[in-house]
Amino acid sequence: MCVTEVAFEDGIACWLVEHGGYRQVNIGNVGDGPRDFGAEAGVDTADLFVFIGATQAEQWARLVDSA
Repeated sequence: MCVTEVAFEDGIACWLVEHGGYRQVNIGNVGDGPRDFGAEAGVDTADLFVFIGATQAEQWARLVDSA
């Protein structure tokens, strides 16, 4: 049996969606469009804002309104 890195990544991504509480998993930087992942901070901003909205919406709204 030959296991490729792509198959390994797919296996991890599927497990995270099915059992790890993730709604989706992004693999790599596909395409030429803007990137949500900021390497300097090590954060995917799109995923971060989805998480904050789902877990701390009221506090986030207050923070945004005060800015």
